[in-house]
Amino acid sequence: RESDELVPLMAMICYIDAHYASRITLAAIAAAGACCKSKCSLLFRKYLHDTPITYVTRFRLRKSLVPLLDSDRSITDIAYEHGFGGASYYCETFQKYYGISPLQYRKTHGIRP
Repeated sequence: RESDELVPLMAMICYIDAHYASRITLAAIAAAGACCKSKCSLLFRKYLHDTPITYVTRFRLRKSLVPLLDSDRSITDIAYEHGFGGASYYCETFQKYYGISPLQYRKTHGIRP
């Protein structure tokens, strides 16, 4: 049944929401849903059309947009606060998903003085 699959998926999504700023492994995500890694991956692909790790990356990027746009905090601080290993990886990943750098995004969409 679909509901039998959605319960563990929701548990895994809640785990990601609570721990996105920390290091997250596929094994930890799967454990949150009380399933194996292959079942975890299958559920993410079936319902979210993404791998669990790609979902985490996209989630982190979305969460990082608020401080990026609403503050003048450094890119490095924002990167570490949102679970990225450093500013360069954050910038590279941001560019890949949004097509521009975080600084360009801030200048284009951020708060105006």
